[in-house]
Amino acid sequence: MFILIILLAFFLRFFNYSYFPIGGETADESAWAFLGASIIEEGQPTSWSYFKPYSDNNYIYQSREGLAPFVRPALDHPPLFSLLPGFAHSLKNNWDSFPSIKLIRFPMIFLGTINVALLFILADKYFKKKRWVYLTGLIYATAPSFVFSSRLVVAENLLVTWTLLALILLRPEKWKFRYVLLLLVGALAVLTKVSGIVIPISIFAYGLAIKDKKAIMAGVWGLIAGILLFALWGAFFNWQLFVDIMMGQSARDIGLATLHHRFFLHPGIIEKIFFDGWIIFGLIASFISLYKNKKTFLALNTFIIFNLLFILATSGENTYHGWYDYMLYPLFVAAIVDNLKRIFKKDNYKIFGLMWIMLLPLFRVASVHGGWSEQVSSLGFRVVMVLGFVPYGLSLIAPKVSKKHINIFMWILFGILILTNIYVITVFTQENYWEMDSGFRTQWCADLI
Repeated sequence: MFILIILLAFFLRFFNYSYFPIGGETADESAWAFLGASIIEEGQPTSWSYFKPYSDNNYIYQSREGLAPFVRPALDHPPLFSLLPGFAHSLKNNWDSFPSIKLIRFPMIFLGTINVALLFILADKYFKKKRWVYLTGLIYATAPSFVFSSRLVVAENLLVTWTLLALILLRPEKWKFRYVLLLLVGALAVLTKVSGIVIPISIFAYGLAIKDKKAIMAGVWGLIAGILLFALWGAFFNWQLFVDIMMGQSARDIGLATLHHRFFLHPGIIEKIFFDGWIIFGLIASFISLYKNKKTFLALNTFIIFNLLFILATSGENTYHGWYDYMLYPLFVAAIVDNLKRIFKKDNYKIFGLMWIMLLPLFRVASVHGGWSEQVSSLGFRVVMVLGFVPYGLSLIAPKVSKKHINIFMWILFGILILTNIYVITVFTQENYWEMDSGFRTQWCADLI
């Protein structure tokens, strides 16, 4: 079962991976490729950037008409992640030629599949019964938001890897070098992207919560090592420029309604709005797990809280870069399965109905992208809405129906959700993606007026 789900994860990530997400919706993909390839080919970090200290101090390497200029040395980000797309880009092109989306995204397919395997290992440590372990892997392998996001060339996809490795290492196992590996993971996270500091900080906070001195030290020294190595990288090329760029990055706007905007008003894979329900359900499930499962899920909850706090502290209300949320996605899946486990165990049919409602946008996306929305009447969609509450209705009006049969019906419904996930990924079109975003914005603006 593990092998089958991993193969499915790979296939769904590989299927039309260069077609969607849309190439050019974010120029960050090319920025990472330029950075890594220039380091590999010339030993000089070079990429595009709009930060003012570059132009003020004459570090423009090459102006580009209508585009952000190439700057050298480019010190916006640590170098580690850029080597992945940079290596792929260097195989067929010079570093300064425009990168092929098909080429630079190819390593991400494997990285995304590895992350599914790591979540499997983590779930195996949290859930005793294999069915919940398999379900965790299956959701992360098939949910459109998680599949599409894993294809994008952004550092957060490597931060997902470090997050999952850290959580695996935090489980109480008698591994000789467990804390050394934790320290290493924390340092590598910081060298992947500045936002990676969340990982060693979360390790430290979890160690503090359970009074594990070795975990505390692993978090502290991982953070210090990562920051020092990144600072040495900056000092090697240009210390003053490095300091100016870091100060510029820390001066970004923040907003108190940031999380509300990101998850409820503007959930997105990259920039445009994309609804399939899994992210919103995952966020709500995380808060329920935080309240209901404090001890067992303490490590997961710690990582979720610090990621949310980091997003709140560093992103403005109108910053719609979807990749800031990617580190949360596997944690959301674990919380979803934790809640499903509770629903089935306690026969909480009302909660199952509410879960179904949160995932209903998935059917809308399937109908629009599958081209059969006009064939399904409004009555048909209302029937689909009611299906999630059938188990609750049966428990009220037909008490003789066994819980076993109701649970089987709920499993069938959940199987339909998984199949719909796969269907959406295989029929998704760029045109409908643009229309969905523009249609939502037009209607939202009209409502505000």
